[in-house]
Amino acid sequence: YYAIATPSATQRLLLGLLEAPPSWAPDALDAAVQLVELLRAAEDYATGMR
Repeated sequence: YYAIATPSATQRLLLGLLEAPPSWAPDALDAAVQLVELLRAAEDYATGMR
């Protein structure tokens, strides 16, 4: 069920972001950058734990 539902949910989210007001774009970019940095930090931490 989730495998079928996920793509449409992702598409809806992307469409929502594209239709969002331009003022939202910088905030969304900042959030994405912070998320990537957080994931990298978690990866480095996990590698150090091994």
